[in-house]
Amino acid sequence: MLHDVEILFVCILVHMLKVRLVILNNSLDRLVRENEKKDNVFATTVGQDKMETKLHELSQVYDVIGETSRLINDLYNFQIFIALISTFVYVLRSLWVLLYSFKNEMIVVDLILSISWSGIKLFYLLALSLVCDGLLAVREDTKVLVNELVMDYELPPNARAQAKAFTQLIDARPLSFHVYDMFTVDITLMLKFISVSTTYLIIVIQISNFV
Repeated sequence: MLHDVEILFVCILVHMLKVRLVILNNSLDRLVRENEKKDNVFATTVGQDKMETKLHELSQVYDVIGETSRLINDLYNFQIFIALISTFVYVLRSLWVLLYSFKNEMIVVDLILSISWSGIKLFYLLALSLVCDGLLAVREDTKVLVNELVMDYELPPNARAQAKAFTQLIDARPLSFHVYDMFTVDITLMLKFISVSTTYLIIVIQISNFV
């Protein structure tokens, strides 16, 4: 139960990072739209300095978000790993119990409890995967917005150089969550989980035929 609360807390923290990154993207979007105007405020020297300063500030904000995501990942690496293992064990046990109930009389309550616990564990793992995947999606939006400034060859050299540095920072801070560098926590984790569970289901069926 404690691990479930910790995973829920990680989901909240990651969602908070996502909200802040969305705010950063809104500022970048306004910067891009103002730059696209023919009579944009960045045409003057003062405006160019303003854009360079704005990009530098936004890149600093992104760096803080990236460092925070790294710290969260390092702090809760073990909890995420345990959640992944325990979910797999519960699902595997539920599959075994389900198959066993077909061959033998079994109390329905035990079967319902086993499936319920597996469902709860899967729910927390799915929530974490979706939240982390959402953060990665917003990061891709950030990369696209900054790339629009990089590809604008009419942009002042200093501002364009700052945009390139921002792009390098985005590449250096992927905002991805890993389980001891073995698995990436995103929507593909659930697909891999289903694939492994299906493989073990086949093994359990084969074993049950000999029991």
